[in-house]
Amino acid sequence: MKQTDKATQTDNVLWWLQHVGSLTSWDAIEHFKATRLADIVYRLRKQGYNIVTVKEERKDENGKVKKHARYYYAGRIQTR
Repeated sequence: MKQTDKATQTDNVLWWLQHVGSLTSWDAIEHFKATRLADIVYRLRKQGYNIVTVKEERKDENGKVKKHARYYYAGRIQTR
């Protein structure tokens, strides 16, 4: 599926992960106005997509550590 305005947020997130690469919550908000990325990832996993979560940390402008998740597509889960 290619990314279109008519695609659902779930379709757009899957397309992005498969064709562009990683995605964070902020990316999902900016590109698709999707505010519940973790829920979208959960539903995609239930559909058999293997999406890996990597926890990241960075310091903000005040030196405070901020944590967030970055998601990567790792193919379909093979079922018998």
